Amino acid sequence: MEDILDDVQHVVTKLETILPTNVHSSALDRDEIFLLLANIEEEVSDPDDAHNKGVTEYHHGNRVNNVIGQIVERCQRVRVEDDTAGEEDIEDAEVEIINEIECEESQDSSFESDFDFEEKRSLLFSFVHNYPDVDPKELRSKCESLGYDIKLVQEWLDRNISALPEKKQVQAVARMSLQDQLTGKQMLWSCPACGAWYSVGRQDRMVVCVEIGCGGGWCVGCGRRDHRPLACRGESDRLRRAEREVDIFTKVLTMPDKVEGPVKIFNMFPRNDLDFTDPLQILYLAAEATFLRMVDKSGQGNSIGRKTIKSIEYVENESVRCSFLEKKAKFLADQIPNNERLVFHGTKEVNIDNILRENFRLDKCHRFAHGKGVYFSEFPDISLGYGAGLLLCRAG
Repeated sequence: MEDILDDVQHVVTKLETILPTNVHSSALDRDEIFLLLANIEEEVSDPDDAHNKGVTEYHHGNRVNNVIGQIVERCQRVRVEDDTAGEEDIEDAEVEIINEIECEESQDSSFESDFDFEEKRSLLFSFVHNYPDVDPKELRSKCESLGYDIKLVQEWLDRNISALPEKKQVQAVARMSLQDQLTGKQMLWSCPACGAWYSVGRQDRMVVCVEIGCGGGWCVGCGRRDHRPLACRGESDRLRRAEREVDIFTKVLTMPDKVEGPVKIFNMFPRNDLDFTDPLQILYLAAEATFLRMVDKSGQGNSIGRKTIKSIEYVENESVRCSFLEKKAKFLADQIPNNERLVFHGTKEVNIDNILRENFRLDKCHRFAHGKGVYFSEFPDISLGYGAGLLLCRAG
């Protein structure tokens, strides 16, 4: 894998010196170059043999030389066709119209390898990114069979999406197949970005993922993007926050059970068969664990058990969320501690709807036993002393 990445760089470096700068953006596509290299077996080229065959030698490696030659030839063909089209433009008006049509048809077929290729690849990547639950190879196969007609492909997906195997299932099958073929010098490796499985050498430091829509080199040791020649960094809280911080409060994408103005309400119920990919089940566990842990700490654990919680409503209000995140960002910018806590607030049930719509408002508070402010507690039984309506809130 490291050799082929080095070859990609050799190809790019050489092409930058050969090709005019106005074609660099289309010609120096590292993903395409990688795929071209991967389809050619490496061997050292013989300069005499290349000369006898009329092949220009750009590089001593046959694989690199071959790919450079393909790309240079393609660019030259496009340039010649552009020049030819320019000469045809000097005909009289009636002939010029005909020639323009013929030129467009000629270019449509001759540009298949670059402009049309880019358009098709872009469409395929769009489907891959929009359908992360479908095997990319299945998407590519369907795009090819339907001529990359976006309407036909979309209609086919709408009709058949429920019948298609999930991407994770396809990857699990691939993993089992690779497992059976492993040798003592190999091990299984999964791409941190897309989850595709590969058999790699135990001594490999870097692996390139060639899955459609993914790509790029990855460090086997730490799972980060290729960072050679730098050594892997050691674990630290700072690094964990930058790379692996989990936000369970990201916007829920499923349909809410109830919508009241800006408020979306999701009903959550206790269950034993947990799906850790479902954000609502993670949120339920967080709320349930907080409630039961703090009840136990307050000494009420014997009288309140898990069966006490019959359901939990999770509430989203985009305006309130934005205000909260804005304040957190200000604290962070001003180097003020902004770690979150989950705390309880008790109130009369009649007040809950207004709080969910407008957040907590001091102008509607009436009792300030310990000074002006909104009161919270870590202990739900204490908050329940202020009203039967119990809210579990994010507080910074």
